[in-house]
Amino acid sequence: MNVESLPFLKMSRANFQIPRASIGRWDFESKPKWGMGIVPYSGRLYLQLRDGGRGELILLGDQDGLELQ
Repeated sequence: MNVESLPFLKMSRANFQIPRASIGRWDFESKPKWGMGIVPYSGRLYLQLRDGGRGELILLGDQDGLELQ
């Protein structure tokens, strides 16, 4: 399924999209997050949106967070 499509958003209310143009800045942190247990993940992305919103995303699997630029 195309994660950029409208049907993706309609599949679940947990699905969301953040347009790249709305991201003002982001930072990557690879240190462990408490509570993740044995779930394989590569770190966290901290987003600062242009409208003042903020968010934290967990980067699941073996990803190179610094290469997302």
